[in-house]
Amino acid sequence: MKKFLLVIAILVLATLACTSSGDKKTPVVPEAVATEDNSIVEVTEPAVQVQPEVTPEPTATPVASNNESVEESVVLDQDGIAITLKSLNMGSLFGPELIFSIQNNSPKNITVQAWDVSVNDVMIRTLFSEDVVSGKIANADLTLMESDLEKAGVETIKNIELVFRVFESTTFDKIFDSERITITTNADPDYVQQYDESGQLVFDQGGIRIFVQSLDDQDSFWGADVYLYIDNQTEQNIVVQVRDFSINDFMVDPMFSADVISGKKSYDEITFLESDLEDNGIDQINKLEFTFHIFDKDSWQTITDSDKIQVLFNQ
Repeated sequence: MKKFLLVIAILVLATLACTSSGDKKTPVVPEAVATEDNSIVEVTEPAVQVQPEVTPEPTATPVASNNESVEESVVLDQDGIAITLKSLNMGSLFGPELIFSIQNNSPKNITVQAWDVSVNDVMIRTLFSEDVVSGKIANADLTLMESDLEKAGVETIKNIELVFRVFESTTFDKIFDSERITITTNADPDYVQQYDESGQLVFDQGGIRIFVQSLDDQDSFWGADVYLYIDNQTEQNIVVQVRDFSINDFMVDPMFSADVISGKKSYDEITFLESDLEDNGIDQINKLEFTFHIFDKDSWQTITDSDKIQVLFNQ
């Protein structure tokens, strides 16, 4: 079943990777003033309208053109389970692959997954889930999605961080989460990753910043996407979601939930289904209104609910 689901996931991701990013619209927000607690207060004057800007398609350097490598090492040895990092394959189809050997000397049949993965401090999606029967060894490949690396502007992989989650295969009971593991490549140690902070800063509070960067309502795979950049400089692992969302004053339920580990960044998107746009007669997105709901990833306790945010787009 796991292999079947993995094949389905690969086919979906391949379709997504082949989808054009389309023409991006430059976001424009109403004139606003910041209160002492850094919340956004909407001004009653009309938003300033500017001429649409043409955003050229990005020309990201293919990740597979680099030659990063890693040294073989044991990265986890706990409760009879040992995971050895063998190599880094930069030429895989969907993105660079970390090659692991997993030895299960515990009495249980286990499944190993990777959680909270980041590359150069940017959250990255992965393909990885491996079953290992008690007393056996499995070779496993962890794929770093190249589409995410390109979106984040990662052209050189300097370091990778992750947590291994190990659970019993039959009952799904968690056995343990590892400590956060750092894997360093042979890239220049002086290399500094650059982060794209373009767009409109719509939230800045308590060490969390969120930028609205662009809109794709022409060639999105699902219907329409609003691209965000999230920077979490707090000591908490956070989850960012949206509430009370409307497009052109019509209420919709977008797809969006971003996990951002302490000290990390995320390039993510709020996605609207084409059926929701059609049901509300929306053929052009001019205005978004919503609030951010931000909570602690580990305790689920609310950190903050933002004031209403409004974003206008030139068409």
